[in-house]
Amino acid sequence: MFLKGIVISYARAYMDALSHGAKLVTLEPRLSTMAAKSSEWHAIKPGHDLPFVLAFIHTLN
Repeated sequence: MFLKGIVISYARAYMDALSHGAKLVTLEPRLSTMAAKSSEWHAIKPGHDLPFVLAFIHTLN
């Protein structure tokens, strides 16, 4: 079963991890349910996720 694109079992696992001190960062143009529960939410412009990922990979190298 899906809930706004997230499998419910995944959402439960995320909430369990957050309750045990995990940090969740969401990069999404809209404030979704998952983004609202995240430790950090960064509203990126639609279509700018690929340049972000490429810059992130470049930084890791």
